[in-house]
Amino acid sequence: MSDAAKDAFKIGFLTRCAEEGLTGEALGARLEALEKQGNAFSAAAMLAAGVPVGLGLLGGGALGYGAARMAEPKLSDDEIKAQELAHTYRVYADRLKARRKATQYRPA
Repeated sequence: MSDAAKDAFKIGFLTRCAEEGLTGEALGARLEALEKQGNAFSAAAMLAAGVPVGLGLLGGGALGYGAARMAEPKLSDDEIKAQELAHTYRVYADRLKARRKATQYRPA
């Protein structure tokens, strides 16, 4: 099995364990079962590095997403369209100002 395939398996396994909420003894039992099946990775190395990092990333991502959703202002479709229209008008105004400035330039 190539290194990329091993890494993909480890990531998939850790993600599945995090989704199932496996920690402590339940995770250890799952790793022992995989070792008995003869998988090509070290359970001890995976526990030492992969599980804490994987759980931290998934937990941090979930917390960040939840916080962002809570802080997100509740806008109606009409308000969003009005904001986009105002932004478009500002962009056009800036382009016209730049064009006018470029055409009025005269070297001394």
